This record gives sequence, structure tokens and C-alpha cells, in this order.
Amino acid sequence: MFVTLTDNCTKEDLDLFWIEGGFKDVATLGEIYLNKEYPDTPERSEFWWAGMRSMGDFMFTCPTKYFGQHYSSDSYIYHYEHYVREMPNFVSHGAELPFVFHLDAALTDEDDEAMGDVMATYWGKFVRDGAPGGAWKVYDKAGDANIRGLVEKDEEHDLQGLKEDACEFFMAATTKRISETFDL
Repeated sequence: MFVTLTDNCTKEDLDLFWIEGGFKDVATLGEIYLNKEYPDTPERSEFWWAGMRSMGDFMFTCPTKYFGQHYSSDSYIYHYEHYVREMPNFVSHGAELPFVFHLDAALTDEDDEAMGDVMATYWGKFVRDGAPGGAWKVYDKAGDANIRGLVEKDEEHDLQGLKEDACEFFMAATTKRISETFDL
């Protein structure tokens, strides 16, 4: 994902980024995203990571959960967490697609190839059967549970309440903005 923050941005840069994105409650966003454990990368500041994570949640994670909770009967939701060697400590939106389709240029080692097998199998079973199979359960709307965390071939886990604070903030802010914009 691309954001207008420099790698070594400051807290003031991050606040401005959030405000320009339409989110004026920077104090709440700070509580959600600052003073967290982010990868120790000397070229990127904590504020850059907070901006990246917040926009990933706003644009992808939270709308996916919202859709699963409100508009779908049986959903299978996953949180893709597999890092590739070229981008350690970072997983972007759509990062799993080269693995699903076994694009050789993206599969740089045995771990990547194994993860490609996992993703291709899940997607293939979902297309064929309507469910990804394996230990993957239908998303539990009431408990915000059974989101599948996909890390490595042999490392999967079920998540509950994934990014709950962030999603509550972003869905409330988005609902308010839509109501104000369209006079609902």
C-alpha cells in the first residue's frame, strides 16, 4: 500500500496524514496505533508503521470484517501474514495473489512454494466447493471469531476480535462521514 508518509516521518506528519484522510480524532488513532510493537527497521519510523497499519485497516481489514458481519451468511475470512524475503516485516494488500497462482518470480524459496501450495489449495477448494476446507471454520459474526491467520505452511491459527479497536473507530467514523455527506 502506498501512503504519503516518508519513511522517517514524525508524529506531526502522521497527525496531518490522518487529518487529511478525514480522521480528525488523532488522539484516538494514536491510542490505537502508537506505542505498539512494530518491526525494528532503522529506515522507517514508528509513525510510518502506524500510518501504514492504520490505512491497511481502514481500507481492507475493517471493511472485510464489516461485510462478513452484515452482508454475508457464510463467510471465510483470512488475515494473510506471510512475509517474503524481498519485503521482510511487511505484508501488503494482495500479497497472497502470487502465491495463489504460483507465480514463479514471487516464490523465492521452499517456504514460499509451500505457502503457494496452501493458498492455491484453499482458493481452489473454495471455488470448487464453496468452502476452503481443512480446519478453517465459517466466520463467527457474533463472536468475531474464526478469522484464519495464515503465516506459513505449518503455521495457521484462528483469530478472534482481529483489530477490534481499529475497526470500531473506522466503521463509526465512516458511517458518520457517509451520513453527513449524503444527508442520511
